[in-house]
Amino acid sequence: MSVFWNGLEYSTVQVNGQRFIGPPSGLPEPPYDWELFVKHLPRNLFERELIPLFSTAGPLYQIRLLMCFSGLNRGIAYVRYTCQEDFQRALCMFHKLQLGTRFVLYACQSLNMRKLVMLNIDSGVKSEAIRGFVETVSGGICVYIGERKFHPEKKYTIVQFKCHYETALARRKLMMILPFFGDDCYIKWYNREKYPKN
Repeated sequence: MSVFWNGLEYSTVQVNGQRFIGPPSGLPEPPYDWELFVKHLPRNLFERELIPLFSTAGPLYQIRLLMCFSGLNRGIAYVRYTCQEDFQRALCMFHKLQLGTRFVLYACQSLNMRKLVMLNIDSGVKSEAIRGFVETVSGGICVYIGERKFHPEKKYTIVQFKCHYETALARRKLMMILPFFGDDCYIKWYNREKYPKN
């Protein structure tokens, strides 16, 4: 399905419970700093309603809409704009915007969390093996591998990705291979304050 708006064609594809609306061909990819997180959307709104709504702030690059198994949306969308000025305008326009009588939107800048940390890797696993296995399975980059501060018999690695969406998908893949790295190996979102090496 495609929607034409302001001379741009937005094609739609649904993958892993998320509906991707756009991007139109020919548009350069903007940084993820210009992505808006929006929640409390009416569950029956889709591309034909969302593109005109969010385009009032400026041209859209892409909308990523979270979906339910029922076919309705989950009330959450990530909206990317083509320039910083339009993003800032959208932030002001859509935060606390009332739609109808029941829905008041919440909008903020998307956090774009792009790093995971794998903890409690057995010290006997060589760094080269960690890097090769993790990067092959996840598609990310191991930006740091080291020993845990209070557990020198355990290693950890920080893995970086292009965007939050790719990081979330990679997290599911990496959870499947955790037993290869140790009985108590686990994965979590990266926290700079707890793991400040990178």
